[in-house]
Amino acid sequence: NAMVRPELISLAPVDRDRVLEHISAQGGQCEACGATDFEVGHALYLGFLFLDEDDDAYLVALTCRTSDCGRRTAIRLCEKDFLSRGETGARAATWMASAPRS
Repeated sequence: NAMVRPELISLAPVDRDRVLEHISAQGGQCEACGATDFEVGHALYLGFLFLDEDDDAYLVALTCRTSDCGRRTAIRLCEKDFLSRGETGARAATWMASAPRS
């Protein structure tokens, strides 16, 4: 079992389903083979890492499920568009509050 980097966020099944809904609504497809079926991986919070990103921006990893393709890509989403609330609520706001000041 591969170790997951600490900055990556593991998504709940409901969150992965919401990502797939966004891909479908946007007409997303694999650039390599044209397939529309993706495996949703981890999310990376972008808002704190890159100054030109919104505070609630995330990059969500995708892998084409076509067996002879498997191309990796990602989709940029806002926190409210895919992360369920509850214990994961307001992640971006929490991280921004704990970020060191420069």
